[in-house]
Amino acid sequence: MDLDRRKLLAGMGAVALAGCSSQQTGGDDDSGSGGSSSGGSEDTGPVTEDFITDTSTVEEDGWVYYDWTQDMTVEYTIEYIVRDGPEIDVYVMSEDEFENYDNGDRFRTYLDSTGTSGTMSGTLAEGSYYLVLDNSEKGAAQPPTNFDEDPARVEIESTQTY
Repeated sequence: MDLDRRKLLAGMGAVALAGCSSQQTGGDDDSGSGGSSSGGSEDTGPVTEDFITDTSTVEEDGWVYYDWTQDMTVEYTIEYIVRDGPEIDVYVMSEDEFENYDNGDRFRTYLDSTGTSGTMSGTLAEGSYYLVLDNSEKGAAQPPTNFDEDPARVEIESTQTY
């Protein structure tokens, strides 16, 4: 399986993410702290910043995923829109559950959505996670059975708050 890795979190060390986020494909083809003032520590409140902003083509019977590791609790908001193609499933799951998903077994998610657009929000504790854009028969959305290739071109934008 040909894997195209791209680092998506330039400079995220300040956010206290222990790993990196990367985009990869699959399918049948194969703690941040607040600022401080000079007079002592002052909490500046939560920080919100872009996390993943990308456009991906998800081939029929395939999936694209982004993986990352974090060493603190982070709140995420994830928005997606299919600009061209069929409905897809979008999942956020742990590393262990991704292994189940990848093997074709039953899997659990922290966040999920099905359709041509959607927004998901949730808080994830320390750990390793996967955001999956799925254009296969593994979830509720099913690729068309028209004997044509039906890729989905998906825009994704997400933020993280810590």
